[in-house]
Amino acid sequence: MNLIKKLAALALALILACSCSLAELTWPEEVNPAQAALRAYVETLNDTLTVWNQPTINSIFEYYPAFVSMGVTAFDDAEVAEGVELSFSLEVDRIWTLQLRMNDPERFANMAGACIQATSPKSISTEDARKDPVAYVDRVQAAPLSPFEDEIVLTPTSALRTFYAYYPNQYHDGVNWLQLTIVFPLPGTQNPGVAVTPLPEFAPQEGEDEYGNETNAYLDGYGQYDIFVTASPEPDSAAME
Repeated sequence: MNLIKKLAALALALILACSCSLAELTWPEEVNPAQAALRAYVETLNDTLTVWNQPTINSIFEYYPAFVSMGVTAFDDAEVAEGVELSFSLEVDRIWTLQLRMNDPERFANMAGACIQATSPKSISTEDARKDPVAYVDRVQAAPLSPFEDEIVLTPTSALRTFYAYYPNQYHDGVNWLQLTIVFPLPGTQNPGVAVTPLPEFAPQEGEDEYGNETNAYLDGYGQYDIFVTASPEPDSAAME
């Protein structure tokens, strides 16, 4: 009886895996060349994920002329992300950036590697594409409570550039997020390989704003948030009256 249950569970897992691999992404109507370039890239990415025996992108959450977000979900055409989200910024006729965010380090290396290889399948090998994501996953697993963050430079160059970040318990819900940002090369100028930016240590940036208030600035991959600290007035000062 136990053997039958195990075989049934295995069969169900295989069916789910196959359904994820073969899922057809439902694309809205394209309104500019950049969206056409995005579709071509994601189709290549899904082909790469299928070859790597990984679940494919099967849901689009937001679809605008200059911004698109999508991800891997349990069911096709879901409306919200489920731990795997890819956000694309588009410019005229090309993809400008891709930001991949995942809360599962075990799957991050394959997804990030596939995103990298899909940018230039003929010049970036599977081994080269996975090399850096695997190293960052190892770093996270060795120190799961230690955040880190690359300083992202969005100016495109002739080479593909990658930036990594890790935010443990980012939203105070016990969930840890690994992040890859890809800045795509300018069209027609791509050199084989990937330019990786050295990783600085993550730390608050302390200083003062233009009004002389002390601040602590934290970067979370989306923007800078300044926490203003104003000294309490003395008990006998005019401010206390």
